[in-house]
Amino acid sequence: MQRAGIFLLAVLLPAAAAAQRSGHFVVDVLSHTEPPLRRLDSSYRLSVRRFEDVKGEPFWEVALRRATDTTYDNLLYHSTEWHGPYPVHIGAITISQRLFPATRVLPGYRGAPYVVTVRLRDDIRIAGSDTNAVFRGGSFEVSWRPRRGKPHS
Repeated sequence: MQRAGIFLLAVLLPAAAAAQRSGHFVVDVLSHTEPPLRRLDSSYRLSVRRFEDVKGEPFWEVALRRATDTTYDNLLYHSTEWHGPYPVHIGAITISQRLFPATRVLPGYRGAPYVVTVRLRDDIRIAGSDTNAVFRGGSFEVSWRPRRGKPHS
């Protein structure tokens, strides 16, 4: 009996550890609470941060970072010099302007071995348009998985 238990642990523990390297969660766009930081492995963290624009309207940023990062280097940005809207941003204005597709597949850069997908769910509701757009409800999904092949530099 004891040998069977040890065998099951030897088989199941590696599978449980690998399962943490992929997953998904849903974020309510009107929430005032950020979802918990996800530890993808010992080296990488995935977070979704909530911000407010000058009118107090919420928008969100999905970030993949190294666990040791102290500079907020979002590895989902292709360049550390980028300014302006980017597919990691989820806001009523960028959705209203259709700047990015409803499903955004974002590879990790600078050696990050993950791909993050952001998907706007069908329940997203926006009032107004362009720079006057505001969320009225809905959610988006964030998922991640290990990258296949060689990571981007």
